[in-house]
Amino acid sequence: MDTSIFIRIIAITCFSGFISAITVPLIIKYGVKKNLVDIPDERKRHSKPIVRIGGTAIGLSIFLSLSLAFFLNWIDPTTWSFLKVSLIASFVLLILGLADDIYTLSPFYRLTFQVLISIFVWQQGIRLDQIDLSWMIEDYYFIIPKFLSLIITALWICMIINAFNWLDGLDGLAAGTCVVSSFGFLMIIFNFQSTSIYFLMASLIGSCIGFLLYNFYSAKIYMGDCGSYFIGFLLSIIAIYSSYSDKLTDETFRSGNPFLPIFILLLPIADMFCVILIRISKGKSPFLGDRNHFHHRLLKLKFNHKDSVLFSYVVNQYFVAIALSICLENFRIPILLTSHFIVLIFAIKKCSFKIQKGRTLNIYFEAKNLK
Repeated sequence: MDTSIFIRIIAITCFSGFISAITVPLIIKYGVKKNLVDIPDERKRHSKPIVRIGGTAIGLSIFLSLSLAFFLNWIDPTTWSFLKVSLIASFVLLILGLADDIYTLSPFYRLTFQVLISIFVWQQGIRLDQIDLSWMIEDYYFIIPKFLSLIITALWICMIINAFNWLDGLDGLAAGTCVVSSFGFLMIIFNFQSTSIYFLMASLIGSCIGFLLYNFYSAKIYMGDCGSYFIGFLLSIIAIYSSYSDKLTDETFRSGNPFLPIFILLLPIADMFCVILIRISKGKSPFLGDRNHFHHRLLKLKFNHKDSVLFSYVVNQYFVAIALSICLENFRIPILLTSHFIVLIFAIKKCSFKIQKGRTLNIYFEAKNLK
């Protein structure tokens, strides 16, 4: 690992986190003043109106962080085209989400705009046009026909955008999941290719960490559709960059397995597919909101709000660890040991809490009986 590159990644992460952390309070004040708040209802966990345009802080911190990297000449000219298209498209989606947060747009209009953005980035060369099967057959890559590539690329981008939008149901869940998944992509890209794309991942990690200072339970602000669209889109195209694009990769960069991005994004993907299947099986519209998401089921299992989010983080890091253990063979054992250790720590913490709670109840009833 190049020490200077590592320091730059840390610097961009910290800068992005700092910008996000100092911007959020300003957005909270503005949102309260303009009444841009999420009103509680029977499907939502909060009991008071909360500002719902926090995604603007994430977007602003990423734009400023990448601008800093550009002016410091840290951006490789070969990746500038990808970053430019990514920023333009993500900015449009942020505006789309912001409009939905303020005016509540029709699902049809939202999906139409998402498809149009997907077509735009496909035309700019960010496309899913190959599947690397060299992990099964040596030096074999399946090239996807052009028209089919357009359809699959649009489906993939729209799926990940909406998966993160649906995942954003508990305080800190979407932002924390984005941090863990972004770290997974950062490790894969950094391991296989020296490219400035890791500055995009670093800024995304930093901005979400800074946002989590105000979004984790109990939240003072929500990222809203502007935030979930923004981070979902960036992760979808990073997945394409890392594993599925013949145009964007070269011979020095082969992640080696098309399932890696799926593992890294498995939590939001699996949650979306399970919810859609449940809704269809009940004869309901797959786009009609309900309480069948993974985090809702954890709440039904008597997990509290905070533990539901933390357990989702644990599940997500486990999937990311599987992807990294496949990709980084030399570090497979320490990666898996660390991941299992995190699972064990959470399990012990959860069990000890239940035991302690049980003892407290016993002491209470014993004291009551003595009276």
